[in-house]
Amino acid sequence: MRSRRCAAAIAMVLFAAVGAAPAVAQAQPSAAGGVEARSIELICGGGFTGASGGRRIDADGRLRQLRQPLGAPRSEQPLGEDAEALQRWHALLDAAHFERLSYRKTGNLSCTLSRGGNGATHRITWSGSAVPATLPAQVIRVVGELRAWTPPEHDTAVDAAQRPSEAAVPSNRSER
Repeated sequence: MRSRRCAAAIAMVLFAAVGAAPAVAQAQPSAAGGVEARSIELICGGGFTGASGGRRIDADGRLRQLRQPLGAPRSEQPLGEDAEALQRWHALLDAAHFERLSYRKTGNLSCTLSRGGNGATHRITWSGSAVPATLPAQVIRVVGELRAWTPPEHDTAVDAAQRPSEAAVPSNRSER
């Protein structure tokens, strides 16, 4: 009996200490009901080169081009900022109930869409570069917009240098 009271007292002290911690590290809900401290990342890779690449939009709205040749470290190139796209994509993924989706179909070439932050990340993976039509339309839209994203006209953070195309890489393998 005494050990139960002691354990309960310790739990109450820990709860009080954790509850009294400042809330600055907690993510704030967005207008769409999501959590703003999450990034969205699309990576495709594999095939005969074993390389991967894609894009990520960070929780602050900064977009980056990602590249990782086989056996080399990952490189990131800033593309610009678009907080409106970030909010729109989170709203679309929320509407698709993204974190409830369970889709893991890998192949020689696979793509992964992930959303996460604050220690929790959810991923879906499909074989080939084309997004499966069986995924929710909102997810298909996010992938398409993320691949096609270009800086808004008012964004001066990105120079006018041409970037490699983000078009889907054709595969010689049939989709199943």
